[in-house]
Order: sequence, then C-alpha cells, then structure tokens
Amino acid sequence: MYLTLFEGLDFETIKLKASTIQTHISTYTSKQKIKPVTGLYAFDVNDLELNNILEIIADISNENISPQNIATQKLYRIINLDNELDDIRAIDMLLQATFTNKVPIKLLNIYKGLCINTSSTIMKKTDQEIYVTYEQLQGTVMQFEKETVMQSSNFTKDIVADVTYIDSKKKLAILKNFRFVHGSANARKYSRVTCSQRTPISIIHNKNTLNGEILDISMNSVAIKTRLSPNIESLKLTDVSLNFTLPVSSSENGYMKLTLTATVIFAVCDESFCKVVVNLKEDQANESILMEYVYNRQKKIIVELKKQTAMLNKI
Repeated sequence: MYLTLFEGLDFETIKLKASTIQTHISTYTSKQKIKPVTGLYAFDVNDLELNNILEIIADISNENISPQNIATQKLYRIINLDNELDDIRAIDMLLQATFTNKVPIKLLNIYKGLCINTSSTIMKKTDQEIYVTYEQLQGTVMQFEKETVMQSSNFTKDIVADVTYIDSKKKLAILKNFRFVHGSANARKYSRVTCSQRTPISIIHNKNTLNGEILDISMNSVAIKTRLSPNIESLKLTDVSLNFTLPVSSSENGYMKLTLTATVIFAVCDESFCKVVVNLKEDQANESILMEYVYNRQKKIIVELKKQTAMLNKI
C-alpha cells in the first residue's frame, strides 16, 4: 500500500491527479506478465483528526470502507478496470466503487412486458452480497422474478443479480450472484405489454402466411412467437402485413380486427419456436385502436401490481 500526499489542492484536483496516476499504473501493469489489481482512492484529509485519518486509511487497506461515515466530498474511489479481469472481480470492483462513492443506481425488471425501472441505493456491501433500497412496485416484481438488473453510470455494463431476501418494512433487498448482462437489458424504444389473453396473429409476406401468437406489443412494435420455420431469417428487413384481433371496450362487439403493415427487424429460432419482432409503419388507419389498447393494458398491469403490493405488505 502506498500513500501519496499533496498540499494546497482542492478535492476535485486531487481526484483528477488520482485518475491520472491510476491510468499510468494500468498502462504499466498491462504490459507485465503478472497483473496486480490496483485500488486507488482520493482522500481529503483536511478538517479531520489524525486518529480519524488513520482509521479510514486502515479501512481502505482492509477493503472495509463504510461511506455512511465519510462525506462524499472527502473520499472517492477511482475505478479503471483492466480488460483482462474476470467478470466476478470486475463486478466486485464496480459495486465497491459505486457503494463508496454513493453513486445512485436503478433497478430494472420487466413485468408482463412493462418496464419497471426505479431508483435505488447500495446501503451495504459484503464479499458476496449487497443491500439495496427499493420502491414498492419494484419490490413486488422482484418478489415474483427472484432477480433484478442493476444500472448505473458507474457500470461498464448492466449487472443482473439474484434477489435472495426482501424486507418489505424497511424496503431493503439483498442481492447476490452478480453477472454482466450482455447487451442492453431494456433495449426498447417504447414500453411494451403482454396481451391479457392468448392473441393469435398472422404474418403475410409475398402471399405466404406464417401463423403465431403475440408475445408483447407496443404502440410501435410487436414481438411474435411462431412455429419453427427454416426460412425465418429471410424475413429480416422485409415488409409484411399483420392480421390479428384485440379486445377493445369502445367497439360495438368488444373487439376489433386489425390489419397493419410493418417491417421485420428481428427473426431467429431456437430448438422449439421462432421469434419475430416487427416495427409498425407510421400513420396507419388502426393506429389509434392499438394506442388505446396498449394504454389501457398498461393501466391494468399497474393496478394489478399495486393490488399485489398491498397484499404482500399485509403479510
């Protein structure tokens, strides 16, 4: 452990110097056969008693930092990950820096197609777990899903974690088994919803018809599950016509048949079924009906979540 002292610098300048030092260290170690993992902190010792300074330095040395006892403007962890670090060590360093620097995070879950994404804070970190705050609806979805995705400006990638315990009174959750999300956890431009019931749909292209069912739907896109088809990938970037029926309370029969044109942006198969995602063309005759359905479905899902939240809080 090395300690470098500077005099007459404000804290922002100290952080900048620390970042420069960390960059030089990383550049040097990247060329070595043995690559140590360096942890570097900027620490403002002004206005602190000597004993407090020594205690904090000892905590830094033992990776036992408690940021609740140290003002953010006094201590800051510099993070500069080596590309050759394994995921477990890299995630641990990211979580430690986020905890130490009191950087806010967001928790993300997808419930019936609807994106639930709320603010959170890491309150405590151990070797294997972190304790995070959560908002009520998020807690309900985490209770069902048993996992959540963490997002932060401090993370190089989104991080998914298992939810092992939820304290509904304190609104604290314990997360463990961290791993990186490859790609974006919510790479969606518009909020999607699942349909209230199984909804068959037909994809028509060059007089050929592929039948399936809607996985989720937004005002601008539809995700569809279909039977296995060897030529499914040939649909990518082609224009298709969609035929399906939605329950619409404002219609005379309680439902409406929709015919919409769209462009296929994704088509792939696994061992049991194929998935096709389409972007809907703009300014279509049935656009207002689709908007009404998605909007009402969103409201119903939120009401459902609030009822389940109230029930869980009574337990």
